[in-house]
Amino acid sequence: MALPIASTAADSVDTRVRRKVLAMTVTLAAITYLDRVAIGVARPHIARDLQLDSTQMGYVFSAFYLSYALFEIPTGWWGDRVGTRRVLTRIVCWWSSFTVLTGFAFSYPSLLAVRFLFGAGEAGAWPNVARTFSRWFPRRERGTVQGIFFMGAHLMGGLTPLLATALLGIMDWRTMFLLFGSIGFIWALAWFRWFRDGPSEHPDVSAAERAYIEDGAAADSGHLQEATQWKRLLANRTVVCLCLMYFTQTFGNAFYVTWLPTYLASRGLTGVTGSILAGCPLMFSVAADFFGGVTTDRAVKRLGLRLGRIRYVHVIAGCVGVADCAWRRLVEFSARFGLGHVSRHRGPAGGFGERGHEHVGPGWRDFQSHSRGVRGSTILELECAAVSDGRSLPAGCDVLAVGRSYETGFRLMEQR
Repeated sequence: MALPIASTAADSVDTRVRRKVLAMTVTLAAITYLDRVAIGVARPHIARDLQLDSTQMGYVFSAFYLSYALFEIPTGWWGDRVGTRRVLTRIVCWWSSFTVLTGFAFSYPSLLAVRFLFGAGEAGAWPNVARTFSRWFPRRERGTVQGIFFMGAHLMGGLTPLLATALLGIMDWRTMFLLFGSIGFIWALAWFRWFRDGPSEHPDVSAAERAYIEDGAAADSGHLQEATQWKRLLANRTVVCLCLMYFTQTFGNAFYVTWLPTYLASRGLTGVTGSILAGCPLMFSVAADFFGGVTTDRAVKRLGLRLGRIRYVHVIAGCVGVADCAWRRLVEFSARFGLGHVSRHRGPAGGFGERGHEHVGPGWRDFQSHSRGVRGSTILELECAAVSDGRSLPAGCDVLAVGRSYETGFRLMEQR
Protein backbone atom coordinates (compact mmCIF):
# COMPACT_ATOMS: atom_id res chain seq x y z
CA MET A 1 0.00 0.00 0.00
CA ALA A 2 1.41 3.34 -1.05
CA LEU A 3 1.97 5.86 1.68
CA PRO A 4 0.32 9.25 1.24
CA ILE A 5 2.65 12.08 0.37
CA ALA A 6 2.65 14.65 3.11
CA SER A 7 2.13 18.22 1.95
CA THR A 8 3.95 21.05 3.65
CA ALA A 9 3.36 24.79 3.83
CA ALA A 10 6.46 25.32 1.71
CA ASP A 11 4.92 23.38 -1.18
CA SER A 12 2.12 25.94 -1.49
CA VAL A 13 4.44 28.96 -1.55
CA ASP A 14 5.71 30.50 -4.77
CA THR A 15 9.44 30.46 -4.01
CA ARG A 16 10.21 32.66 -7.04
CA VAL A 17 13.51 31.00 -7.78
CA ARG A 18 12.87 31.91 -11.40
CA ARG A 19 13.49 35.56 -10.50
CA LYS A 20 16.95 34.66 -9.29
CA VAL A 21 17.50 32.85 -12.59
CA LEU A 22 16.51 36.05 -14.38
CA ALA A 23 18.91 38.08 -12.24
CA MET A 24 21.74 35.72 -13.13
CA THR A 25 21.00 35.92 -16.85
CA VAL A 26 20.71 39.71 -16.74
CA THR A 27 24.17 39.79 -15.17
CA LEU A 28 25.38 37.55 -18.00
CA ALA A 29 23.91 39.95 -20.56
CA ALA A 30 25.67 42.88 -18.88
CA ILE A 31 29.03 41.09 -18.94
CA THR A 32 28.69 40.25 -22.64
CA TYR A 33 28.22 43.90 -23.55
CA LEU A 34 30.92 45.06 -21.17
CA ASP A 35 33.45 42.87 -22.95
CA ARG A 36 32.12 43.65 -26.43
CA VAL A 37 31.93 47.43 -26.17
CA ALA A 38 35.27 47.87 -24.40
CA ILE A 39 37.37 47.20 -27.49
CA GLY A 40 35.67 49.99 -29.42
CA VAL A 41 36.63 52.48 -26.72
CA ALA A 42 40.17 51.10 -26.46
CA ARG A 43 40.68 51.02 -30.24
CA PRO A 44 42.95 54.11 -30.45
CA HIS A 45 45.22 52.76 -27.70
CA ILE A 46 45.39 49.30 -29.25
CA ALA A 47 46.06 50.67 -32.72
CA ARG A 48 48.81 52.92 -31.40
CA ASP A 49 50.63 50.23 -29.41
CA LEU A 50 50.34 47.52 -32.07
CA GLN A 51 50.75 49.95 -34.98
CA LEU A 52 47.49 49.01 -36.67
CA ASP A 53 45.62 51.06 -39.25
CA SER A 54 41.84 51.35 -39.56
CA THR A 55 41.55 48.53 -42.07
CA GLN A 56 43.40 46.13 -39.81
CA MET A 57 41.20 47.10 -36.88
CA GLY A 58 38.19 46.47 -39.12
CA TYR A 59 39.41 42.93 -39.66
CA VAL A 60 39.97 42.54 -35.91
CA PHE A 61 36.37 43.56 -35.24
CA SER A 62 35.13 41.31 -38.04
CA ALA A 63 37.06 38.30 -36.72
CA PHE A 64 34.87 38.31 -33.62
CA TYR A 65 31.61 38.44 -35.55
CA LEU A 66 32.71 35.88 -38.12
CA SER A 67 33.55 33.22 -35.53
CA TYR A 68 30.48 34.22 -33.51
CA ALA A 69 28.33 33.38 -36.52
CA LEU A 70 30.15 30.15 -37.37
CA PHE A 71 29.86 28.70 -33.87
CA GLU A 72 26.39 29.96 -32.99
CA ILE A 73 24.55 26.91 -34.34
CA PRO A 74 26.90 24.25 -32.92
CA THR A 75 26.84 25.83 -29.47
CA GLY A 76 23.07 26.29 -29.47
CA TRP A 77 22.66 22.65 -30.52
CA TRP A 78 25.04 21.64 -27.74
CA GLY A 79 22.91 23.45 -25.17
CA ASP A 80 19.84 21.56 -26.38
CA ARG A 81 21.72 18.31 -25.94
CA VAL A 82 23.41 18.67 -22.57
CA GLY A 83 21.66 21.59 -20.88
CA THR A 84 22.44 25.24 -20.38
CA ARG A 85 24.04 24.90 -16.96
CA ARG A 86 27.18 23.30 -18.34
CA VAL A 87 27.19 25.04 -21.71
CA LEU A 88 26.81 28.58 -20.37
CA THR A 89 29.54 27.88 -17.81
CA ARG A 90 31.86 26.81 -20.63
CA ILE A 91 30.88 29.78 -22.79
CA VAL A 92 31.56 32.39 -20.11
CA CYS A 93 34.85 30.80 -19.04
CA TRP A 94 36.00 30.62 -22.68
CA TRP A 95 35.17 34.20 -23.63
CA SER A 96 36.48 35.55 -20.31
CA SER A 97 39.79 33.81 -20.98
CA PHE A 98 40.11 35.45 -24.37
CA THR A 99 39.02 38.81 -22.99
CA VAL A 100 42.01 38.55 -20.68
CA LEU A 101 44.23 37.34 -23.54
CA THR A 102 43.23 40.39 -25.59
CA GLY A 103 45.41 42.36 -23.21
CA PHE A 104 48.35 40.08 -24.03
CA ALA A 105 48.19 40.59 -27.80
CA PHE A 106 51.58 41.62 -29.14
CA SER A 107 50.96 41.88 -32.89
CA TYR A 108 48.25 42.13 -35.51
CA PRO A 109 48.08 38.34 -36.13
CA SER A 110 47.93 37.58 -32.41
CA LEU A 111 45.11 40.08 -31.84
CA LEU A 112 43.24 38.74 -34.85
CA ALA A 113 43.51 35.17 -33.52
CA VAL A 114 42.47 36.14 -29.99
CA ARG A 115 39.38 38.02 -31.15
CA PHE A 116 38.39 35.16 -33.48
CA LEU A 117 38.60 32.70 -30.59
CA PHE A 118 36.81 35.18 -28.34
CA GLY A 119 33.86 35.18 -30.75
CA ALA A 120 33.91 31.40 -31.00
CA GLY A 121 33.70 31.16 -27.23
CA GLU A 122 30.90 33.69 -26.77
CA ALA A 123 28.77 32.20 -29.56
CA GLY A 124 25.65 30.52 -28.30
CA ALA A 125 25.35 32.52 -25.09
CA TRP A 126 22.07 34.21 -25.90
CA PRO A 127 20.39 31.22 -27.58
CA ASN A 128 21.22 29.20 -24.48
CA VAL A 129 19.69 31.92 -22.33
CA ALA A 130 16.60 31.63 -24.55
CA ARG A 131 16.46 27.93 -23.79
CA THR A 132 16.84 28.69 -20.09
CA PHE A 133 13.85 31.03 -20.25
CA SER A 134 11.80 28.42 -22.10
CA ARG A 135 12.25 26.03 -19.19
CA TRP A 136 12.08 28.45 -16.29
CA PHE A 137 9.32 30.86 -17.28
CA PRO A 138 5.74 30.34 -18.44
CA ARG A 139 4.99 31.59 -21.92
CA ARG A 140 2.91 34.47 -20.61
CA GLU A 141 5.99 36.01 -18.93
CA ARG A 142 8.61 35.49 -21.60
CA GLY A 143 8.20 38.84 -23.30
CA THR A 144 8.79 40.61 -20.00
CA VAL A 145 11.80 38.54 -19.01
CA GLN A 146 13.33 39.01 -22.46
CA GLY A 147 12.79 42.74 -22.13
CA ILE A 148 14.53 42.79 -18.76
CA PHE A 149 17.34 40.63 -20.12
CA PHE A 150 18.03 42.98 -23.01
CA MET A 151 17.61 45.97 -20.72
CA GLY A 152 20.55 44.69 -18.67
CA ALA A 153 22.67 44.19 -21.77
CA HIS A 154 21.93 47.62 -23.23
CA LEU A 155 22.31 49.39 -19.90
CA MET A 156 25.80 48.03 -19.46
CA GLY A 157 26.59 48.67 -23.12
CA GLY A 158 25.58 52.30 -22.67
CA LEU A 159 27.64 52.70 -19.50
CA THR A 160 30.74 50.91 -20.77
CA PRO A 161 32.13 53.85 -22.82
CA LEU A 162 32.12 56.01 -19.67
CA LEU A 163 33.56 53.22 -17.54
CA ALA A 164 36.25 52.27 -20.05
CA THR A 165 37.23 55.90 -20.63
CA ALA A 166 37.61 56.43 -16.89
CA LEU A 167 39.68 53.27 -16.47
CA LEU A 168 41.92 54.12 -19.41
CA GLY A 169 42.77 57.30 -17.56
CA ILE A 170 44.30 55.36 -14.65
CA MET A 171 45.51 52.13 -16.32
CA ASP A 172 46.55 50.88 -19.73
CA TRP A 173 44.23 48.98 -22.05
CA ARG A 174 45.92 45.65 -21.31
CA THR A 175 45.12 45.89 -17.60
CA MET A 176 41.56 46.95 -18.39
CA PHE A 177 40.93 43.79 -20.40
CA LEU A 178 42.43 41.72 -17.60
CA LEU A 179 40.01 43.34 -15.16
CA PHE A 180 36.96 42.94 -17.39
CA GLY A 181 37.78 39.32 -18.22
CA SER A 182 38.09 38.36 -14.57
CA ILE A 183 34.45 39.26 -13.86
CA GLY A 184 33.17 36.45 -16.07
CA PHE A 185 34.93 33.74 -14.05
CA ILE A 186 33.11 34.85 -10.90
CA TRP A 187 29.77 34.64 -12.71
CA ALA A 188 30.57 31.19 -14.14
CA LEU A 189 31.41 29.78 -10.72
CA ALA A 190 28.21 31.12 -9.18
CA TRP A 191 26.10 29.89 -12.11
CA PHE A 192 27.46 26.35 -12.09
CA ARG A 193 27.10 25.95 -8.33
CA TRP A 194 23.57 27.33 -8.03
CA PHE A 195 21.71 26.90 -11.31
CA ARG A 196 19.91 23.77 -12.54
CA ASP A 197 18.62 23.06 -16.04
CA GLY A 198 14.99 22.90 -14.98
CA PRO A 199 12.70 23.77 -12.05
CA SER A 200 12.22 20.09 -11.22
CA GLU A 201 15.98 19.72 -10.63
CA HIS A 202 16.40 22.71 -8.32
CA PRO A 203 16.00 21.97 -4.58
CA ASP A 204 14.77 25.48 -3.78
CA VAL A 205 11.78 25.40 -6.11
CA SER A 206 8.48 24.69 -4.41
CA ALA A 207 5.70 22.61 -5.91
CA ALA A 208 3.63 25.78 -6.29
CA GLU A 209 6.30 27.55 -8.33
CA ARG A 210 6.91 24.51 -10.49
CA ALA A 211 3.18 24.24 -11.20
CA TYR A 212 3.04 27.94 -12.04
CA ILE A 213 5.89 27.61 -14.53
CA GLU A 214 4.50 24.54 -16.22
CA ASP A 215 0.83 25.56 -16.16
CA GLY A 216 -0.31 26.07 -19.74
CA ALA A 217 3.24 26.75 -20.92
CA ALA A 218 3.89 23.57 -22.87
CA ALA A 219 7.33 23.95 -21.37
CA ASP A 220 10.25 22.07 -22.77
CA SER A 221 11.26 19.22 -20.51
CA GLY A 222 14.51 17.35 -20.64
CA HIS A 223 17.35 17.57 -23.11
CA LEU A 224 16.88 17.17 -26.84
CA GLN A 225 17.34 13.53 -27.81
CA GLU A 226 15.90 13.22 -31.28
CA ALA A 227 17.76 14.41 -34.38
CA THR A 228 17.23 18.02 -35.40
CA GLN A 229 14.87 18.31 -38.37
CA TRP A 230 17.10 20.60 -40.42
CA LYS A 231 15.02 20.49 -43.59
CA ARG A 232 11.88 21.53 -41.75
CA LEU A 233 13.77 24.19 -39.81
CA LEU A 234 15.40 25.81 -42.83
CA ALA A 235 12.16 25.74 -44.82
CA ASN A 236 10.21 27.45 -42.05
CA ARG A 237 9.14 30.92 -43.20
CA THR A 238 9.38 32.33 -39.70
CA VAL A 239 13.00 31.21 -39.45
CA VAL A 240 13.77 32.76 -42.84
CA CYS A 241 12.20 36.07 -41.77
CA LEU A 242 14.16 36.01 -38.51
CA CYS A 243 17.39 35.45 -40.42
CA LEU A 244 16.71 38.42 -42.70
CA MET A 245 15.76 40.57 -39.73
CA TYR A 246 18.89 39.66 -37.78
CA PHE A 247 21.13 40.50 -40.73
CA THR A 248 19.92 44.10 -40.82
CA GLN A 249 19.69 44.43 -37.03
CA THR A 250 23.23 43.25 -36.37
CA PHE A 251 24.60 45.26 -39.28
CA GLY A 252 23.63 48.47 -37.46
CA ASN A 253 24.23 47.28 -33.92
CA ALA A 254 27.85 46.38 -34.69
CA PHE A 255 28.59 49.98 -35.60
CA TYR A 256 27.46 51.24 -32.19
CA VAL A 257 29.53 48.63 -30.39
CA THR A 258 32.77 49.11 -32.35
CA TRP A 259 33.14 52.21 -34.53
CA LEU A 260 30.87 54.82 -32.95
CA PRO A 261 33.51 56.13 -30.47
CA THR A 262 35.96 56.54 -33.37
CA TYR A 263 33.38 58.32 -35.49
CA LEU A 264 32.49 60.73 -32.69
CA ALA A 265 36.17 61.42 -32.00
CA SER A 266 36.65 62.32 -35.66
CA ARG A 267 33.95 64.96 -35.15
CA GLY A 268 35.67 66.43 -32.11
CA LEU A 269 33.53 64.63 -29.52
CA THR A 270 35.93 62.99 -27.08
CA GLY A 271 36.38 62.48 -23.35
CA VAL A 272 33.28 62.46 -21.18
CA THR A 273 31.11 64.05 -23.88
CA GLY A 274 32.13 61.47 -26.47
CA SER A 275 31.61 58.64 -23.99
CA ILE A 276 28.10 59.79 -23.12
CA LEU A 277 27.14 60.10 -26.78
CA ALA A 278 28.71 56.74 -27.62
CA GLY A 279 26.51 55.12 -24.99
CA CYS A 280 23.32 56.95 -25.95
CA PRO A 281 22.04 54.54 -28.65
CA LEU A 282 22.09 51.63 -26.22
CA MET A 283 20.94 53.69 -23.24
CA PHE A 284 17.92 54.96 -25.16
CA SER A 285 16.75 51.40 -25.66
CA VAL A 286 16.71 50.52 -21.95
CA ALA A 287 13.23 51.86 -21.22
CA ALA A 288 11.90 50.46 -24.49
CA ASP A 289 13.35 47.04 -23.64
CA PHE A 290 11.40 46.86 -20.39
CA PHE A 291 8.15 48.48 -21.38
CA GLY A 292 8.18 46.71 -24.72
CA GLY A 293 8.48 43.35 -23.02
CA VAL A 294 5.62 44.12 -20.66
CA THR A 295 3.50 45.46 -23.52
CA THR A 296 3.96 42.43 -25.73
CA ASP A 297 2.98 40.06 -22.91
CA ARG A 298 -0.15 42.10 -22.22
CA ALA A 299 -0.97 42.15 -25.92
CA VAL A 300 -0.62 38.36 -26.06
CA LYS A 301 -2.93 37.99 -23.08
CA ARG A 302 -5.54 40.16 -24.77
CA LEU A 303 -5.15 39.23 -28.44
CA GLY A 304 -3.51 35.82 -28.39
CA LEU A 305 0.05 34.80 -29.17
CA ARG A 306 0.15 35.50 -32.90
CA LEU A 307 -1.73 38.82 -33.01
CA GLY A 308 -0.24 39.97 -29.73
CA ARG A 309 3.31 39.72 -31.02
CA ILE A 310 2.57 41.26 -34.44
CA ARG A 311 0.32 44.15 -33.32
CA TYR A 312 3.06 45.36 -31.02
CA VAL A 313 5.38 45.98 -33.97
CA HIS A 314 3.57 49.15 -35.05
CA VAL A 315 4.24 50.75 -31.67
CA ILE A 316 7.90 49.80 -31.91
CA ALA A 317 8.31 51.32 -35.38
CA GLY A 318 7.24 54.70 -34.00
CA CYS A 319 9.57 54.43 -31.00
CA VAL A 320 12.50 53.73 -33.30
CA GLY A 321 11.89 56.87 -35.32
CA VAL A 322 11.52 59.09 -32.25
CA ALA A 323 14.65 57.68 -30.59
CA ASP A 324 16.69 58.06 -33.78
CA CYS A 325 15.68 61.72 -34.15
CA ALA A 326 16.52 62.35 -30.49
CA TRP A 327 20.02 60.92 -30.87
CA ARG A 328 20.71 62.97 -34.00
CA ARG A 329 19.54 66.18 -32.33
CA LEU A 330 21.66 65.42 -29.27
CA VAL A 331 24.83 65.18 -31.35
CA GLU A 332 23.99 68.37 -33.25
CA PHE A 333 23.26 70.19 -29.99
CA SER A 334 26.65 69.17 -28.62
CA ALA A 335 28.37 70.47 -31.71
CA ARG A 336 26.59 73.83 -31.69
CA PHE A 337 27.53 74.54 -28.10
CA GLY A 338 31.22 73.97 -28.58
CA LEU A 339 31.38 70.31 -27.64
CA GLY A 340 32.32 69.14 -31.11
CA HIS A 341 32.07 69.89 -34.78
CA VAL A 342 29.19 67.92 -36.20
CA SER A 343 27.35 69.90 -38.82
CA ARG A 344 24.45 68.17 -40.52
CA HIS A 345 25.36 64.86 -38.88
CA ARG A 346 24.41 61.79 -40.87
CA GLY A 347 24.87 59.02 -38.33
CA PRO A 348 23.14 55.69 -38.76
CA ALA A 349 19.58 55.11 -37.73
CA GLY A 350 20.02 51.62 -36.39
CA GLY A 351 16.85 51.17 -34.38
CA PHE A 352 18.05 51.66 -30.83
CA GLY A 353 14.58 52.36 -29.48
CA GLU A 354 13.17 48.91 -29.96
CA ARG A 355 12.38 46.48 -27.21
CA GLY A 356 14.98 44.10 -28.44
CA HIS A 357 15.01 40.49 -29.55
CA GLU A 358 12.69 38.10 -27.87
CA HIS A 359 14.44 34.72 -28.11
CA VAL A 360 11.40 33.00 -26.73
CA GLY A 361 11.93 29.38 -27.58
CA PRO A 362 14.51 26.70 -26.97
CA GLY A 363 18.00 27.27 -28.29
CA TRP A 364 17.66 25.50 -31.64
CA ARG A 365 14.78 27.78 -32.58
CA ASP A 366 16.89 30.88 -32.10
CA PHE A 367 20.54 30.33 -32.99
CA GLN A 368 19.89 29.89 -36.73
CA SER A 369 18.54 33.42 -37.13
CA HIS A 370 21.08 34.83 -34.67
CA SER A 371 24.04 33.44 -36.61
CA ARG A 372 22.67 34.76 -39.89
CA GLY A 373 22.40 38.23 -38.42
CA VAL A 374 25.95 38.27 -37.11
CA ARG A 375 27.21 37.90 -40.68
CA GLY A 376 25.81 41.33 -41.43
CA SER A 377 28.04 42.85 -38.76
CA THR A 378 31.10 41.26 -40.35
CA ILE A 379 30.39 43.18 -43.55
CA LEU A 380 29.80 46.41 -41.65
CA GLU A 381 33.16 46.33 -39.86
CA LEU A 382 35.05 46.30 -43.14
CA GLU A 383 32.95 49.13 -44.57
CA CYS A 384 33.35 51.29 -41.48
CA ALA A 385 37.11 50.82 -41.57
CA ALA A 386 37.08 52.60 -44.94
CA VAL A 387 35.18 55.61 -43.60
CA SER A 388 36.72 55.95 -40.14
CA ASP A 389 38.45 59.17 -41.17
CA GLY A 390 35.23 61.07 -40.43
CA ARG A 391 33.43 61.01 -43.76
CA SER A 392 29.72 60.23 -44.01
CA LEU A 393 28.70 56.74 -42.99
CA PRO A 394 27.45 54.20 -45.55
CA ALA A 395 24.08 55.34 -46.83
CA GLY A 396 22.61 51.94 -46.08
CA CYS A 397 23.00 52.57 -42.37
CA ASP A 398 20.21 55.15 -42.52
CA VAL A 399 17.58 52.52 -43.30
CA LEU A 400 18.68 49.78 -40.92
CA ALA A 401 16.04 50.71 -38.36
CA VAL A 402 13.35 49.39 -40.68
CA GLY A 403 14.55 45.83 -40.45
CA ARG A 404 15.32 46.06 -36.77
CA SER A 405 12.02 47.55 -35.70
CA TYR A 406 10.01 44.78 -37.30
CA GLU A 407 11.86 41.94 -35.63
CA THR A 408 9.21 41.34 -32.99
CA GLY A 409 6.58 40.73 -35.66
CA PHE A 410 8.18 37.43 -36.51
CA ARG A 411 8.45 36.15 -32.93
CA LEU A 412 6.05 33.30 -33.46
CA MET A 413 8.45 30.46 -32.78
CA GLU A 414 7.07 29.65 -29.35
CA GLN A 415 3.85 28.51 -31.01
CA ARG A 416 5.57 25.54 -32.55
